[in-house]
Amino acid sequence: MRIKTTLSLVIPALLLACTTTIDDKSQAENLFGMVIQKYLRHSSMAVNIDYYESHYDGEETYHINAFCREIRDKSDTIFGGKFAFSDSFAREIMYLGDKDYVFYNDSQTGIDYSSIKNRRWSLEEDAFGSVINFLFINPAKLNTYMTEAVAVSVVREDVPPFQTWKITLKFPDKKDDSDFVQNYWINMTDSVIIKRSVRDKFQGYYQYFEWNCSGYDFDKVSEPGIRKRADSLQQAYKMEIYVPGQNKKSEILANGTQAPFFTGEIYPEKGTYRLEEEKSKIVILDFWFRSCYWCIKAIPILDSIYQTYSDAGIMVLGINSIDNNERDLRRMDKFLQYNMISYPIILVDYKVDSLYRVDGYPTFLMLDSEKKIIFSQAGFSKSLRNKLDSIIQEELKLPRKL
Repeated sequence: MRIKTTLSLVIPALLLACTTTIDDKSQAENLFGMVIQKYLRHSSMAVNIDYYESHYDGEETYHINAFCREIRDKSDTIFGGKFAFSDSFAREIMYLGDKDYVFYNDSQTGIDYSSIKNRRWSLEEDAFGSVINFLFINPAKLNTYMTEAVAVSVVREDVPPFQTWKITLKFPDKKDDSDFVQNYWINMTDSVIIKRSVRDKFQGYYQYFEWNCSGYDFDKVSEPGIRKRADSLQQAYKMEIYVPGQNKKSEILANGTQAPFFTGEIYPEKGTYRLEEEKSKIVILDFWFRSCYWCIKAIPILDSIYQTYSDAGIMVLGINSIDNNERDLRRMDKFLQYNMISYPIILVDYKVDSLYRVDGYPTFLMLDSEKKIIFSQAGFSKSLRNKLDSIIQEELKLPRKL
């Protein structure tokens, strides 16, 4: 569905007076202030977005064409609003506070996630979360970005057919992150963000995100309208109600399950690894790949665990199917210059990920001496180290660290 953009014929006097010789920070603050005021005057926004992303050293660019409908609702404590999203992959995702659905139009199936009280993480980590992040529901984020930026510039740069101001924000470098830049192209006519891009450099590689708005309208989206659409799809499609621990196809293998045996190649030695031959008291499996940001964040924790407990019979294995190809393996040496991994890296076929029901990265599993699962976690968390320490100390009857 495409929306014809309606443009106001009145150009604010403030914008007509602005030139690149005016203090850039003040001008950017004024422009962002007008965006915020514009958005807050409306309760809903419908927008067509072409979204692109590329991750670090990945050569492929991921592209989604999406139609997003957003409704601001301060009573919603998770997102601050309700939304619906349909994309070029024939998905429809609807979040309505008390109801939360994903519909797959190609297969005419759907999943009802309403039983999950807070699905914020899973929604935001999905590409959907990036697409919807066009700032209508919470435009005040623009003030936060301005505060955090260390350099600001404003220039006239059009995004045809729109006449736009371009604001560039440069952010301070961090340990492994540098050259972090956000760009915003703001329509001179009505103070709407027409385009947005984010770029940063991590460990020598860039990742890039871009949102292009091809049409928008305000106050034409209603919550009853979205609910009506959801009700009609539920009646027409084969639905599954998501219940944590019961939807086996989407759950990691449960504690107490016998871990499937697998064979892989040890990198870079090229020896063969077989889980069934592993003699360690505890084995930690880390399903990861090189250009996964949160996988990289977990590496120092896992390496520390390995060095701390290896003499006590703990083995950590980095299970990698994504990089198990000639092109990506050529880049592994450079990756290991930035990330010290002293535990074995095991290259496997993607079938191993499927055996363990891994559909997101990183995913961690811990096996006891009988190769039964005693811990699993999808996704990185700051508490990962404490969780692993606690289970290891309990299993091996080690004194707890103070």
